[in-house]
Parts: sequence; C-alpha cells; structure tokens
Amino acid sequence: MQDIISKKSIGDRLKSLRIEKMLSQAQASEALGLSRSHYSQVELGKQFPSYAVLSKVAEFYGKDYHWILHGQISQSSVLHNEAHVGSENQQEVMSSSLPTYGQAEFSGREVSFVKSEDFLMYLKHHSEELFLQALPKIYLPLNQLSKGSYRAFQVEGDLPELSYFDQDIIIGEWIKDKNRIVISRMYIIVLEDDIMITKILAFHNEGYFECLNADGLSIRISLNQISELWEVKVKITFRLPKTSGKLVGSSKNMEQAIYDLTQEVNRLKNT
Repeated sequence: MQDIISKKSIGDRLKSLRIEKMLSQAQASEALGLSRSHYSQVELGKQFPSYAVLSKVAEFYGKDYHWILHGQISQSSVLHNEAHVGSENQQEVMSSSLPTYGQAEFSGREVSFVKSEDFLMYLKHHSEELFLQALPKIYLPLNQLSKGSYRAFQVEGDLPELSYFDQDIIIGEWIKDKNRIVISRMYIIVLEDDIMITKILAFHNEGYFECLNADGLSIRISLNQISELWEVKVKITFRLPKTSGKLVGSSKNMEQAIYDLTQEVNRLKNT
C-alpha cells in the first residue's frame, strides 16, 4: 500500500534541494516564480505544494515527482529513462496493468472526478501520480459498485444521440483487457488528444473498434490510439427529460374524466 504523503517530509526534501544549490529561500522562490511567503509555507511543511508548484520544482531541480513526494525514484521513471516504448507495443495498452497511482480502488464512497474544464490537463498528465492525487473527489451514498478502479468524468456539451447532456457526470470502470469489452455498452475512451463518450458497436480483429460518435455516426478507433478505456457504470444527470405534450394532455383528460365521474356520482346520490 502506498505510504501517506507527509507535508513535513516534502518540505524537508525541498529544503535539501535548495541548500544543495546554495540558494536562499528568496532566491529559490524567485527562480520558481513563487512568492516568498508561499514558498516558505511549503518548505516549512505547513501546506502541500500544488501541482503547478511541484511541476516547477521538478523541472528546476531536475528531480522525479515520485522522489519529491516519497523520497524515492519511481520505477516508471527508471524504465522511461532506460527505453522508449515502441509503437508496436502501443496495441497492448488494453492488456497492460494500470499504474498503482492510477488505480484509486473504489471504497464505495469516493471517486476521482475529471471536470470537463480539466480535460486538456488530464490528457497531458493522466499518467502522473501527483496530478491524479490532486483530482477532486465525488462521494456516492451507495455501495452498488463492485471493488475496482473507477473514475468520474463530466460531460462537455449535449450528446442527445447518446442520451448525455452538458454537465452530466458519468462514472466508468477501468477496462484493461479488450476481452472484457461488451458490444453496445457505453465507454469513455481517452485518446492522445481527446476524451470521447461513445457506444462501441463492434470490435474487428484488424485491431480497431467501430463506435458511435456524438453525432450518431459510426467511426473507427484503432487500439493503438487508446490511452485509457472506462466502461460507463453510473450516470448522474441534472436534466430530466421534459414531459411530452401528449402525456400532459392525457393527464388532463384523465383528471377531467375523474371530475365528471365524481359529479355524476354525487348527482345520483341526490336523486
């Protein structure tokens, strides 16, 4: 299990980096583009550094995020430095293991939430531990979801063909194996440059999906384009469908019929 991140330990590591470069707090804060008071609070361990601050620190000192947070270099960084992943391996994205920091095992109450305004940031940093830890959480008063890896995404714009609307929230279960994909179910597909909500219509042995896009058109998505795949399990909507005019008319007719029947019964009682 991942260790608990300590503000004091992070501050101590930042201080050691600063001293190693023989910088004062004022010089370090200026180099990082931070106010002196902000930097001081972080180094003293009185507040957690934001994602933006950690990004600047990592770049300035040439350190790995994992070391700044935990005091050790992440295995993923070591592997990244040793070799680049070839394009022939990209098709294995569906069967690869989700990094430990991305699992966020579901507790029955809390799920990490990606707001639509953060989609571009998510596309760039979804494999980084600090970014995922900084995602806001939503709390569910239910335990119907089984234990697994889940993430919530906010719908951007109306998708009437898929019955999703702007600001709806959908919760997806992470799918690591293409054999678990069920045709005609809804999925959240994270590509290199986009996050799509789609219905998978078919899977072809040539290595691509046939999907329904937001306009109701069939499109093809290759497996090697996919960074993450989440099967939609929950939909939270803030827009209920309007009652049709026909239903309203039928309701009024029923009310009138009941009223007329009541009047007739009363008339018969009085005769």
